[in-house]
Amino acid sequence: KEALNRLPREIVDARNQRLLRAVDLS
Repeated sequence: KEALNRLPREIVDARNQRLLRAVDLS
């Protein structure tokens, strides 16, 4: 989880949005 903390919050949010959209599409 330390690696995630190193990444900017914007990048993490962007990844989460893509994952959520993929789940919604499926």
